[in-house]
Amino acid sequence: MAPGVVDLSPGLFALAATYGLGQRVTGVAVHHLATDQPPDHAPDKVALEIRVVLSEAHCKLLAADAASDSIDSMERDTEAAGILLDIASHLRGVVYGSLRDIAPMLLVQVDVFIDDLR
Repeated sequence: MAPGVVDLSPGLFALAATYGLGQRVTGVAVHHLATDQPPDHAPDKVALEIRVVLSEAHCKLLAADAASDSIDSMERDTEAAGILLDIASHLRGVVYGSLRDIAPMLLVQVDVFIDDLR
């Protein structure tokens, strides 16, 4: 797991999972995207949906660090939102990095959803 991530989430309204090799991976959904090319000419393009649960303590620690550097409440609110964006961006980078050697031309997007704090 990445820093601040305590679990993968099954999703809020529908099950987010991938099936394969005799098991289900909850919190990761693979979506095949349509292409304009004929099926025999274009490789599949996929988008990954990653759903996570973050550590509330980790987020509070990052927010406290950001708040100590900020001057006013508007800046603190912006920093708090920025923390979640930074975590999502980091996770996106980890996924791209992990899959770069496996499927460099297939993966076109990674969507990260923060479903909960614990």
